[in-house]
Amino acid sequence: IEKGYEAIAPALPHLSFPRIHASRIVAGVPFFRMQDIEGDANSETRIDVIARGDRHWRYALTPVTGRKHQLRVHMAALGAPIAHDPLYPALRHRAAGDYSAPLQLLAKRLAFIDPLSGAERGFTSGFELDA
Repeated sequence: IEKGYEAIAPALPHLSFPRIHASRIVAGVPFFRMQDIEGDANSETRIDVIARGDRHWRYALTPVTGRKHQLRVHMAALGAPIAHDPLYPALRHRAAGDYSAPLQLLAKRLAFIDPLSGAERGFTSGFELDA
């Protein structure tokens, strides 16, 4: 299965793209957050830039592995947390039911080989991010 996401996050002009970010992700504190630690990588994400704005860029994110919150942790580790992320890099509290600033992460495409027919299947979202 290949998954493709888009995200809006701060510009990273000091880095070259496309790039692969690999790290070791483990459970953090509180229990629902994950964290990067030293050690052998257990997560990998391909990152590219789709569009460059003044302050924020649109990124293409392709997870090679599937760790909990992997894309959010990797972008925050690079210094570009995904726009409106209430968990990374720091926990930010919101009022219950406050949907005024949704996380700018979109599951854009999904592709796989159908296990029954062997046919290639692909699906692309028609949604776009706000920023």
